[in-house]
Amino acid sequence: MKNSSFHMSILFCLLNASAGLVLSSCVSQMKYNRLNTEVSSLRNDRDEALKKAEFTKVESTRLEKENKALQEENAKLKLDSAQSGAMYRKNRALLNDVFDKYERLDKSYNALLSNSSNERSYTEKENQRKEAELQKKEKELTELKAQLAKQQADLDQKTEEAGRLNQAVGSKDSRIKDMEAKLQAQEKMLTDIKAKITAALLSMNNSNLQVQERDGRVYVVLPNQTLFAAGSYTLQPTGKEAIRRVAQVLVQNPDLDVSVEGHTDNSPFKPKAAAKPVKKGAKKPAAEIMPGGLKDNWDLSSLRASTVARELYLRGISGSRISATGKGEFYPLDNSQSEEAKMRNRRIEMVISPNLSDLYQMIRK
Repeated sequence: MKNSSFHMSILFCLLNASAGLVLSSCVSQMKYNRLNTEVSSLRNDRDEALKKAEFTKVESTRLEKENKALQEENAKLKLDSAQSGAMYRKNRALLNDVFDKYERLDKSYNALLSNSSNERSYTEKENQRKEAELQKKEKELTELKAQLAKQQADLDQKTEEAGRLNQAVGSKDSRIKDMEAKLQAQEKMLTDIKAKITAALLSMNNSNLQVQERDGRVYVVLPNQTLFAAGSYTLQPTGKEAIRRVAQVLVQNPDLDVSVEGHTDNSPFKPKAAAKPVKKGAKKPAAEIMPGGLKDNWDLSSLRASTVARELYLRGISGSRISATGKGEFYPLDNSQSEEAKMRNRRIEMVISPNLSDLYQMIRK
């Protein structure tokens, strides 16, 4: 733009100078032509310059527009650059945060991996322990099953045995009931016998005659002074009468047995010596044993018991129901040494008891 203005100024000066020359007629034709040619050339240059100036103007306008557009684009780019920078910084911050989180996650992962490895090792050991314990339990269970099977077999056997025992017990219960019934019947019979014997002896008005019931037996206590004289084993009439009355009751009850027991006191037995003449000056002979061979109280108690037993037999009681025993002085009722005590101890006891052979047979079944 500046070059075009400069050329235009030169062109005006030359035109003015040329006009002055023509007017003053002081310039030659050659110069005129030369100048005219220069003027034409200058005009051409001017026109060219004007064209260029016009083009330059248009181009300047276009460039201004492009410049404005570029400025706008630049502003936009700056704005975009600022936004991109903010976005970059934001993304960078996010990326740094992601890297930081990744690093923390990596550390956590490694820690978890280490813990997992330790936990896996512990779990494997625990599993091995539990597997061994399970195998042990399975072995114990197998042994328990075997024991249970054996116990079941034993139980079955015992159940079978219990069935047989129940049958046997049932049979025994039946026998026991029969035995109890028989014992009750025998007890009742003994009570009745005691009452009958007591009633039979009551009319003799002898307070020394006693009838007792104890230990499942009836004891008829007959004092010796009622039955025998001192030192004798021959029955007196009162003794025979007492035995007869007892025998009547026993004859009516054949299921009863009687044991006759002879008792004495503890005074030494003195047998009577046979009387023999003694020559003058001769020694006195020793006492002889009286007929029957009695040596002491034991012999005397045995003979007295046998005498009573024989009397019972003669009164109709079977000999298989009778037994006789001499007890001597060894079962006293009174241990004192008074005459009353000795009188009580000298006695015959008839022990009446049920015949237990049926019960023994029932027990042996």
